[in-house]
Amino acid sequence: MVGGSFVSAHDWLSTTDKPRSNLVRLFADHSIDDSFHPDPNNLVNAIALQADGRMLVAGAFTTIGGVGRAGLARLAADGSVDPGFDSGAQGIYALAVQADGSILVGGCFTTIGSPAASHAIPYLARLHADGSVDTGYVPNVDHCVHSIALSSDGSAVIGGEFGTVGNMARVRIARVLASGALDTSFDPGSGASGSVQAIVVQPDGKILVGGEFDRFAGNAAGGLVRLAPSGTVDAGFAAFRPGSLVALALQADGKVLAAGGFYMTATLPYTGLIRMNADGCGDAGFPATDEFIQSLAAQADGRVAMAGQFTAILGQARTNLAFLSAAQAPAELLDRVGSAVIWHRSGSCPELESTPLLEFSVVGNLYAPLGPMHRIAAGWRYDGFAAPVAQNFFLRARGATSSGAFGSSAGLVATTRWLFGSDEIFAGRFE
Repeated sequence: MVGGSFVSAHDWLSTTDKPRSNLVRLFADHSIDDSFHPDPNNLVNAIALQADGRMLVAGAFTTIGGVGRAGLARLAADGSVDPGFDSGAQGIYALAVQADGSILVGGCFTTIGSPAASHAIPYLARLHADGSVDTGYVPNVDHCVHSIALSSDGSAVIGGEFGTVGNMARVRIARVLASGALDTSFDPGSGASGSVQAIVVQPDGKILVGGEFDRFAGNAAGGLVRLAPSGTVDAGFAAFRPGSLVALALQADGKVLAAGGFYMTATLPYTGLIRMNADGCGDAGFPATDEFIQSLAAQADGRVAMAGQFTAILGQARTNLAFLSAAQAPAELLDRVGSAVIWHRSGSCPELESTPLLEFSVVGNLYAPLGPMHRIAAGWRYDGFAAPVAQNFFLRARGATSSGAFGSSAGLVATTRWLFGSDEIFAGRFE
């Protein structure tokens, strides 16, 4: 799914341009899905996929799919507008779907709601799964929110241009509890000297922060820092200084993708996109780009999708949207060991933003949730699975990923495994 400001999109299979307004869906071969044609009438800033396959779209539009919507809409998989979801606001820049289906909305708005019920909850709000405003969630942020990153405990790290949250000083970055109250255990000191535009929470709880700042908590930062879960600067993260950073993505192997406008140096020949190792040092095996990249996503197949203002990437003609092949293949496997189910994830596949869910099916298309998985080294685990006896069945693990400019959008990745439940007892792995 690609959103932005455009009137046509290139179909790479037919090599033709097709009329599309601000939102387009591509197949894996980069051809355009002709069945999906909602055509919002203005800019799309953020997209978030829900677990049920529906998608949230936010931006500056007032109509989408021929239906009036104030900057926010929910679409079915076919692109039709959900008639029961009618909350919105002009100036939404970030979306995040929580595990219970609630939706965090950030931006430069001061009111949010439906035409019949608007609420003065500025800059950061939460919607119930049906789209109604959660009036009990009032973080009281005093200025624009550009980025939202979810934590596994239900809290959210937010970044933007604000100076206070919950009437307490938090300069451009803060963590908000699931209740909407400020998390006072997260203290970033004097914060960022300029706008925070991208945030990623790592599996170990450390937080990558990017933006247009040259200092963070009084330390030279140059647009990128890593924080401890407490909010203090992680001195062990290499002193790479990109300059201005607008997008971050984390791979399952711990490597970090960063996009924006970078300083050009003899040792770091990148100006638009870089990949760093887990310690912050530049990955010398990643190809340098010399264009301004405004948005990126690590895809499930290991490729990197990027968008911006360019007509060529690495000598290949590409207009504003390009994909880089994976130098290292992603590695994903859903495995069963006795009563445990393990989702092995490593390599260049995208890291998950939140705890994944394990699901069960006997037919392969109707899945029932078994429960959340928990983090282990190089993957996720679910304990206590009781397989049906002498029957084929399917297991599916699904989790959310963060992507887009400002980390404003969210996607889903899934791995499915067909298995057979034996009525015999084995000591090891079986299927």
